[in-house]
Amino acid sequence: MLSEADGAASGAVPGLRVWIDATSPQSLLELFGMPLLERTLRAVIDAGLEPSEVRVEHAGGVALETALPHELRARLPLVFARAEGTPAAGLAAAARAGEVVIALEAHAVVDPRLLAHMARVPGSVAAVGGEGSERTAVVRLTAPPPQSDGADLPALAQAWISAGAVAALALAAVPPYVKKLRRELPAYCFRIPDAQARDRAEAFLFWSNYKGSTDFFTKYVYPPLVWRCVRPLARWRVHPNWISGFNVVITLLAIPLFAAGHWVSGLTLAYTMSVLDSVDGKLARLTYRASRLGHVLDHGLDVVSG
Repeated sequence: MLSEADGAASGAVPGLRVWIDATSPQSLLELFGMPLLERTLRAVIDAGLEPSEVRVEHAGGVALETALPHELRARLPLVFARAEGTPAAGLAAAARAGEVVIALEAHAVVDPRLLAHMARVPGSVAAVGGEGSERTAVVRLTAPPPQSDGADLPALAQAWISAGAVAALALAAVPPYVKKLRRELPAYCFRIPDAQARDRAEAFLFWSNYKGSTDFFTKYVYPPLVWRCVRPLARWRVHPNWISGFNVVITLLAIPLFAAGHWVSGLTLAYTMSVLDSVDGKLARLTYRASRLGHVLDHGLDVVSG
């Protein structure tokens, strides 16, 4: 998943609320070491939506709140409630005339650019993505929806589109160019129904976060090494700034080694630094942990190593 929506800050809408269906057990399935519910909430933040309320409807049992870090709970106006009836009933109660509610599923991967775009478009719209068991939907409602027998959000979205209650929003309508990556990447949303789909999603998101123009080594040599580093580091919840800080240390250590003529040791540290310089950025984007400090460390290291 692209973790930074280009221009996402413009997605803020006064009075906007977010409704999340977290009734599926897959809401706690981890992708890059993070429960899907947590990733969904971080996507809302990354999209710059600034909702007045984020309502998470669950099926009871395991308390979803305990799966979320405190800092995330402090950043969003979260309301956890046990689902009463179908998603249609929950959304009917959440949607109010004259207000905007964006609905999505917790066990799905949603591009923050799509969320930011849907916050800005007028009226009630629905975007559907994924195929088969990976089909999901993101819906924007500006009024209570009509009654429907849809069993889940994708079925509801399709029924409302067919009835003319909401307009269909094509994923291709979201501007595809990502300035920070210097490439075009179509917006996406898809459900994660099982561990196999999770593995495919991790591979897709990893390669989606590579820049569009780069040199031979960073395009062909480094990716397999970076991939083998990013997955375990993400699952261990290692912060990307820790990688950047470690990189600063080994870069400074390489300088006296080169000065003393220890070329093999110096080159080993320099090569390690160059690989990790790609790891910290991918880890930050894939786990929604990009920060100003990380930006300073990353670019400061580029100046030193250059």
